[in-house]
Amino acid sequence: MPSQPTAVSARIDLLVEICQATEVLDQLKKRPMFRPPGETVKGVFVPNNRLLAFVMLMGAAGIRADDEPAVAALEESCRRAGKGSAPLANRGKRVGAALRRDGGDLPAAPLGANYLRELADGLALSDRQRSRLSMLNERLAKEPANEPIRADEVAAEVRSRRVDNHSLRSARNLADDPPLARTTVDRRRLREQCQAELADGGRNRRRPLVLCGPSGAGKTSLVMRLIDQDLGERENEQGIWIHATSREAILDGFARAGRRVQGSRRGALPLGRHNPLSSSDPLVVANTVCEIIATSSRPWYVVLDDLTDPDHLRGLKLPTGTGGRTYVTSRLEGLDSRLTAEYAIVRVGPFTPEEAKLFLQLRLAPSVESALIPYDALDAGDDLAAQLHYLPFSLDTAATTILRESITCREYCRRLDGRVDIDGVPANERIAAANWMEGLARTIYRPPAGLEARMVLLVALCGPTVPVKLFMDDPALSYLGHGEPMTADDARRCAVRLSTRGLLWFSYSQQADPAPYLAQGTVRIHDIAKRVVLATYADQIPEAASVAARALRRLWGGAEPNPGRNALLRTCAQALERNSPETIWRDAAAKNHVTEFIIRSLESLGQSGQYALAAEHYAALAAEAERRFGATHLATLELRGRAAVWHGRAGDIATAIQLLEDVVHDYEQHPQRNLRLFRVFRQDLASNYGWAGDAERAITDLEVVISEWAAEAGSEEETLRGRYVRALWIGRAGDPRAAFEELERLLPRRREFMSDNRLGILRTRLQLEIWRARTGLSENRPDLRELAIENLSSLVADWVRVAGREHPDTLRARRHLAVLRTRTGDAAALADLAELQSASLTLFGPSSPDTLRCTEEFALAHGRLGDWEAARTMLASLVDSASETTPAPDRLRIRYDHACALAQLGSTREAVAELRTILDQQRAVLRPATHLDIQDTEAALHELTGTASSAGNS
Repeated sequence: MPSQPTAVSARIDLLVEICQATEVLDQLKKRPMFRPPGETVKGVFVPNNRLLAFVMLMGAAGIRADDEPAVAALEESCRRAGKGSAPLANRGKRVGAALRRDGGDLPAAPLGANYLRELADGLALSDRQRSRLSMLNERLAKEPANEPIRADEVAAEVRSRRVDNHSLRSARNLADDPPLARTTVDRRRLREQCQAELADGGRNRRRPLVLCGPSGAGKTSLVMRLIDQDLGERENEQGIWIHATSREAILDGFARAGRRVQGSRRGALPLGRHNPLSSSDPLVVANTVCEIIATSSRPWYVVLDDLTDPDHLRGLKLPTGTGGRTYVTSRLEGLDSRLTAEYAIVRVGPFTPEEAKLFLQLRLAPSVESALIPYDALDAGDDLAAQLHYLPFSLDTAATTILRESITCREYCRRLDGRVDIDGVPANERIAAANWMEGLARTIYRPPAGLEARMVLLVALCGPTVPVKLFMDDPALSYLGHGEPMTADDARRCAVRLSTRGLLWFSYSQQADPAPYLAQGTVRIHDIAKRVVLATYADQIPEAASVAARALRRLWGGAEPNPGRNALLRTCAQALERNSPETIWRDAAAKNHVTEFIIRSLESLGQSGQYALAAEHYAALAAEAERRFGATHLATLELRGRAAVWHGRAGDIATAIQLLEDVVHDYEQHPQRNLRLFRVFRQDLASNYGWAGDAERAITDLEVVISEWAAEAGSEEETLRGRYVRALWIGRAGDPRAAFEELERLLPRRREFMSDNRLGILRTRLQLEIWRARTGLSENRPDLRELAIENLSSLVADWVRVAGREHPDTLRARRHLAVLRTRTGDAAALADLAELQSASLTLFGPSSPDTLRCTEEFALAHGRLGDWEAARTMLASLVDSASETTPAPDRLRIRYDHACALAQLGSTREAVAELRTILDQQRAVLRPATHLDIQDTEAALHELTGTASSAGNS
């Protein structure tokens, strides 16, 4: 929580407001701001002490890096204004030292009205900020002026606050950023009603609170005020804020919160199916996170903001209890009856006339008193509030325009009269929509024509929250420019104009320093604004949606290093799909494939570890494609094949094989089949045959596909990729030397087609070292094993640099390195395996082959290092999990390892019985009869039965 006003002086409040405004030092250099009406020190004019303290603060806070030009500008100003006396020179050096972060204190004085106006212009402050500065400056003038300002104290305040003085810092939010709070009044009646519902002694104290009402009624602001009041005096609070626009967004938000929770609890988690936080079922993860939050010793809150359908809460057990609060906001009518049994309901309507009057006075009166707007600006305030139906969102937008235009409420009412007929939006939102469009019309005054409208349309299509980079990438810039040159800085200035008008809101709370927010943050549009934009510019949606789809695709890139960012991009993709559904299918009939951005969004979902969810979404798209085009249309076949591939990645090998066989059969019958996808799916089918136990069939089928690639001109890269997959199955079939040598030959060839930072090269390097190490183990060559460890250490660093520490392939590389280290007796590698096991559970879920293998290796590492009891316990947990499913090669291998652990602990008879059962199942599942796993089991049985016989004879 931020410091309360009583704990921080008005001077510091003022400086914090200025510091957080924008890129200040560059603005100061362009304005005559070093020569305001100020003070005379020993007959020499010097800049106002407030400005000196402010410039000192900027250096101490480190908000800008180019300090030297600011120092030079200030010292030059001092020389121009005075005669260079010793006191003045000392003052210049003092400020210069502060700018170079050498510390120091300066006294402060209130600003004059003219200087305040010039300062606000120079910093390009919004009208809301101007009003805030005026009020703070008046408070400052009433306080003693001799108390020094400490730069370090103010710098700490700068880093802990945001422009809107809203708390809810991202450091304690485990999912999304909350939207920025707007200046508003205390709605005491509603607040007391909510607090009565939440009171410890009340009948509804254990039920989440639902705030429902029309869009723009201030539900989110009310939640923020309730949270601040409820948790304001309590430290170490934590919370989950989720923009609940879809069921997937809700579950994805809880999944990201789960990763944060998992990371904080790492090392103290149960394994396998006993850890529901790591379930592959997103609903299980969400409910587990809710339970952990509710039982936490820290104060907490959970907010589901803008719920669009009560069914999205199906099966979700939101946290309850006295340690925190759960809030849900929704604009849906009739929501009450559907949630009454489980939730406490509070209806949130527009302001009362008294609240609306107080709101306008709060927003406008300081500027009237400072002569920034006309003295009679508030005269028709009651008429304006009534015309806007007392809706907080509309009043806020109107007040912003009044401040920016320096007009009166009466003039604003006159302007609004001509905008009441807005078609395409709900009847109860038309006046609010007209009000917002008035604000947009007053912002469109710079070329190229229509720039602002095109920008808000992009945001509305993908919103309510989009990354700022969406409209700063090349496709968007070309669209925004509309034939005229457009740079990212031009787009930034347009976004700033829209934000200062209250039409868009920036959020940059993920940044420790607010300076880069326009490059790294997000921008949000209100739901009413989104609907009116989509209705007003309906004829422009197809073109804008196509641009947004290309921009989203470019923003993803090739790796998945940032789960939060990619979750936001997936949410944007879903919004674009809802707002322009034909965007997905526009090219399908002619080009035989759906728009690329939706494929990339689902691939992103799978690459984040949500294999089963990706398969489910692909299957839904395939069903829609079949309805539109038929089961054997090429677009349908591609979606069916991709769904099958992700079924296999999720560990459901049998389903993947069945679906892929059907897809391959239908491709074979298609006269215009896409040969590339046809072969890709055949390669994946061959690999699934291998995972099902038939490695020889996998190799044979892969060789056929490789020969087809090789016979086609221009397909050398695909040929090499096929050879790469075949090399892996040669190794898995029992010839690690052949796999190692083939990968050594392939690596330089693959580098001819891609850079070292491409994931394909990193994967080839990873498999090369894996099979180098396995060759060393099979041939008793410690030198090969040591070289593999050395190379893997370098490779892990490259994976972390390119894809991030939590990328699935990074985890695999780290796992193989840790396993090799344990084989050399390095007990310190156990800690790495423990971390990786927990991360795999979180990312992939317990049923994924990655999770099973990591947990299995973690257990075996304990055995290799002498703790077979721990190994047996861990493997027993996995055996319990494996017994719930149809026997598969990887599950049978786990049972084999468990039996070997039993033998190591002296339970020979039990181990023999288990191995015999495993052997029967392996012979039924694995092909051919000479499969390596079958040979290993037979050899272990032979050795153990001989040992048991010898023990019995003795």
